[in-house]
Amino acid sequence: MAVPTYRYSGVCYTATADQTTFALTTSGGDSIGYLEASHIKVRTSADSGNTWTGLSLNTDYVFADPATSIVLNTGAAAGTLVDIHRETPMDDDYIDFQAGSLLTA
Repeated sequence: MAVPTYRYSGVCYTATADQTTFALTTSGGDSIGYLEASHIKVRTSADSGNTWTGLSLNTDYVFADPATSIVLNTGAAAGTLVDIHRETPMDDDYIDFQAGSLLTA
């Protein structure tokens, strides 16, 4: 499997030894926009992208404060691929309006 490439929705880093912080910025320098933290998916590969291991929010990584990068709870080994991408659900509502809100859908 090839290393993924993204234009606006993700980035794939090659980690340096014990690297923990990875910016939510595409390789082109654009921010990876998202609506909810659960829309950001992080996975790693130690074999050049042949197999991937999905990471869990709060268990394996957290968002930095401010949320412009993710921080792995355990440093990645040198050469590990760290893939960060957005998966926005297409069938879910993006925003829940509160009763009495002056905003309209």
